Amino acid sequence: MRCPKCGSEVNNDMVFCPVCDNPLKVTADYDYIQAQIGGKVDQLLNADKNPDSVNLDDGVDIKDGKMDVESTVSNTVTRDIFQRDSVFDEHGNTIDQPADLYGVNPEPYEDEDYDNDEYYDDYDDEEQGTAGGGGNGRKTGLIIGILAAVVVIVALALCFVLGVFNKKEEPIETQTDAADVITSNLEEGGEYSLPLKIILQSELGNRMYYTLDGSDPSVSSDMYTGSLVLNESTITGDKQTIELKVVSYTNNSMKSGDYSVKFTIVRSEIEMPYISPSSGNYDTISEITISARKGATIYYTYDGTTPTRDSEVYTGPIKMKRGNYILSAIAVLGDMESGVASSVFNVELKPVFNYNQAESIVIRHLIDKGLVMDESGVLEDGTSRHLFSVTSFMTDTENYYVIEVDHFDTDGTVIDTILYGVNDQNGELVELGNDGDSFYIK
Repeated sequence: MRCPKCGSEVNNDMVFCPVCDNPLKVTADYDYIQAQIGGKVDQLLNADKNPDSVNLDDGVDIKDGKMDVESTVSNTVTRDIFQRDSVFDEHGNTIDQPADLYGVNPEPYEDEDYDNDEYYDDYDDEEQGTAGGGGNGRKTGLIIGILAAVVVIVALALCFVLGVFNKKEEPIETQTDAADVITSNLEEGGEYSLPLKIILQSELGNRMYYTLDGSDPSVSSDMYTGSLVLNESTITGDKQTIELKVVSYTNNSMKSGDYSVKFTIVRSEIEMPYISPSSGNYDTISEITISARKGATIYYTYDGTTPTRDSEVYTGPIKMKRGNYILSAIAVLGDMESGVASSVFNVELKPVFNYNQAESIVIRHLIDKGLVMDESGVLEDGTSRHLFSVTSFMTDTENYYVIEVDHFDTDGTVIDTILYGVNDQNGELVELGNDGDSFYIK
């Protein structure tokens, strides 16, 4: 049997031509066909010389020097071949039905299709795209299959990557074969002062998580980012033992290594307290705050003397004193005692009430109490009371005008004396006493 496309000899059981890869759908014997159209050969070969003598309906096309029965078929034998899709022997007898071989029954062609010139062009295109391109089809199918496999592999890889980075890490406590080795700059049982910078290293470069209270770390613990510093905010007491535990995990959350070390923080000294606001001149009364290390006790003085453990204990904000004063403080923690911190505050308030206004307040008070009849200070019995400015009297936070009221007898002797104080900020009137050294509010 020969291939209908290239004419090569092929075995009867072959489905595709081994030379041109053409499907052996029509496998007519070329010897018989040549015998039928032998008389037409010269006419076809000389078609360019005498084109009117060429009968294409009964003849054979010549392509590249070979007879081709695919593109143009005769009205007799070759037409019957394509119409019935049969294989013939050299005498034109049907010996096989290719439709059985391919599992399909092609639809018969109609006469009007055969007579239509467009039929042959369509048939040629179909043969080139399907039957004639069987090899290319199989190659294309193979390429498509490979591309589909690549797409599936990429999709699976993306699912895996997204799953790894989006899912919540749940560490697997079983150690991997490649166990990690974790080291630090600390020594077991060592003593260190503050601030203390701790350096951790993973031999495999894995992620590390740590705890400072002796509990077992996990991925939910603090992650080591290259900076771990212990300072005053993380340590209480003047001496404290700390157990540092570290665990490392691989990128797929497999536990890879662990590490622990116990060490002691020893405070060799305690810092001075911090006083706020700072030293300076003030024209209003403000509050003073003192702060120190957590757990420390603060002792202070507000008279310029050096504070000791017997001085006033600081329990809250202190109101500024009027005048010029020095506030000093120390911090005590266990056996440690800080240096002295001091601030100087000069508080000068502008008076709201002047001295004349203060005298008027005292006179009004005397009249209201019946101690004088009017502003002249004369009484019905002939005695009188007169006001004298003595000085000013200042408490920690207030300043008073001190006014002395003397009660005179008719002969000019002093019967009694009253001391009043008038606040220069709010006009408050108070009665004062004098112990010989200073005034005081009664």
